[in-house]
Amino acid sequence: MPRDEGRLRKEVVECGRRLVARGLVTGTAGNLSARLDAVRFLVTPSGMDYERFGPGDLCAVNGETGEVTGPRRPSIETGLHAAVYRLRPDVGAVVHTHSLFATALAAARRELPCILDAMAVQFGGPVPVARYAIPGSKDLADSAARTLGDGGAVLLANHGVVAVGGDLEEAMSRAELVERAAQTFLLAASVGKAVPLDNDSIRWIQTFFRTSYGQHPGQGKEGE
Repeated sequence: MPRDEGRLRKEVVECGRRLVARGLVTGTAGNLSARLDAVRFLVTPSGMDYERFGPGDLCAVNGETGEVTGPRRPSIETGLHAAVYRLRPDVGAVVHTHSLFATALAAARRELPCILDAMAVQFGGPVPVARYAIPGSKDLADSAARTLGDGGAVLLANHGVVAVGGDLEEAMSRAELVERAAQTFLLAASVGKAVPLDNDSIRWIQTFFRTSYGQHPGQGKEGE
């Protein structure tokens, strides 16, 4: 179902500014997008500071034809976003960051093991590393989308992070989780090493959070 484009444009701009505020990008680095419908998505403009562009500066892209609508040139990673949307109909937003600790792992070309309960819930396992390719290239887009698979995030070798979600909030949350987990992983190395969760524990955590965490309809009513 097509989304309200005006509202979505505002959400993308707001999320871009949150990326800067939370230290996940600096300057004009990184990019993000949100799906409009089955084939079109909004993406941030190339080389513009997050504090300086507004809703009207976003580019509308047809992921099938490559047609771009808007007054600005789109992010050089638009092809990466398009590749993810083509392979993942469930994805409603893509966030690409250069956050410090996760990018350090990407530079070392090391996957991020599933070391936190939250990773088990959000990713169901480790965050893999896509092979290195030139930024903005079709090779990078294909490598990132293929390595992401049905997961929630992927590291880009010597580059950064891509996180996805059903909407911008979920994609943002996953981008932050990758950074926090990478920081935890590297800090744990200073006192020994981080111990990954085993597959049985990951499955148990996933089931528990799916069935027992949070509020459910009908709970909390008077007399119940």
